[in-house]
Amino acid sequence: MNASVSIPVTSLSQQMWLVYFRQNLLAALLIALVVGLFLLLTPGTDYQPRGIVFPWQKQKANDDQVVAVLTALPSGARVIGNLRVELAMAAEMSDPRQRLTGYARLLAASIGGNGVIVTGYASSEKIYLLEAYVVKN
Repeated sequence: MNASVSIPVTSLSQQMWLVYFRQNLLAALLIALVVGLFLLLTPGTDYQPRGIVFPWQKQKANDDQVVAVLTALPSGARVIGNLRVELAMAAEMSDPRQRLTGYARLLAASIGGNGVIVTGYASSEKIYLLEAYVVKN
């Protein structure tokens, strides 16, 4: 006697649905894990000024406290370089121009300048910018 066992259709479709659900749940958990790892490993925004100075003449470095912010080239002074400073915007930033100018003074002092003539401030939605000449008396 051959007895055939018949599986109800509803039971088979429920099993297939359960397998499908488990596969999708596993895939969703793996995606969430990968996205979470990316978020943890992504570096945050650095809100410190960054800049570059292009010396035309390298002088002995001096203290940045002696670097003055000037509006025009004094008589007897010469331009020894130019610089550019950028700063990423933050909502809680109080005075970005002061931070830009302070870093410009530091860069000017690194090549021996004792004055900075700011030629322009600019800002966009994400960045502040300062451009200046470095002078030496």
